[in-house]
Amino acid sequence: MKPPRCCICDEWIGETGQLLEFAKTEKGLQWDKRRDQEIGFVGHPPYADYFCEKHLTLALRYVGLPLGKAIEKIHNDLRLQ
Repeated sequence: MKPPRCCICDEWIGETGQLLEFAKTEKGLQWDKRRDQEIGFVGHPPYADYFCEKHLTLALRYVGLPLGKAIEKIHNDLRLQ
């Protein structure tokens, strides 16, 4: 796993942030398969990332999308604020 830093602002997520999982793409499904097949496999899933308290509510709106698309929408939403 990577360090618990918000993927939007790079701040530590602290106790109020969260790791969220998003819709899995083919890459995510392949990652899961590899994780399940390899003993000792470690890594960070390509469909999950950390969000600080400031960005968590916004991120929760998009958990049904793939992570890359969700991050794109979050950045767009933040620009409009």
